[in-house]
Amino acid sequence: MTGSPDVYEAYFSYVLLHPIEIADKETRNRIEELPEVEAMPVYPAEGSIRMQDGVLVVKLGRKY
Repeated sequence: MTGSPDVYEAYFSYVLLHPIEIADKETRNRIEELPEVEAMPVYPAEGSIRMQDGVLVVKLGRKY
């Protein structure tokens, strides 16, 4: 995940006025390591958004 989860949660709540629930760190780490998620292109490319194990994943950047 690019950036702090707290920043995204605050942005959705206070700017977009649409609160969201961010997955916990363990879940995020597990999903980030999945080959199918690693193979996703970066947003806004087609295929950069998907549901994975009940979690909406939006790939915003690559790990280096």
